[in-house]
Amino acid sequence: MRAAVLSPVVAQAQPWVGTGGAAVVAEESAGIYDASVGSLAYLSGSTSTNDIKAFFNVTDTSGTGNPSWNTLELAAYDNSPDTYVRAQLMRITPGGTYSVVICTSTDSVTKKQCTFPAGSVNFNSGDGYIMQITLSRTSAAYYPYPRFYYVRLF
Repeated sequence: MRAAVLSPVVAQAQPWVGTGGAAVVAEESAGIYDASVGSLAYLSGSTSTNDIKAFFNVTDTSGTGNPSWNTLELAAYDNSPDTYVRAQLMRITPGGTYSVVICTSTDSVTKKQCTFPAGSVNFNSGDGYIMQITLSRTSAAYYPYPRFYYVRLF
């Protein structure tokens, strides 16, 4: 019987994914959002123009502490120049919070990929990582509202 052995490169290639319904939504967004299994959006009937902010804890899916990720993929619905969905990967250190990459939707694009330098995410350094999702609109008149589906690191 032969055993399959994965090379370190294959092990590092495991993506990390966060979906709309699994996000932890910030308290200040209470009462204006709708989180379902497949998305996060403004609550139907809400007239709020406050941003919706949600967060994911980013974990090491490579098992190495140093995943080879260099791409953030954002899947969202954005139907107007006055709305957007943004995903921001942040490194959390005892000294502060630092942006690794920001990826913002553009009108009518459902998937957008933004790249960052490989090695920017290193769990072996002792730092933590979070993904912040922001939905924004300047008016409740833009229906259907901006909608976040998922974010992926690979």
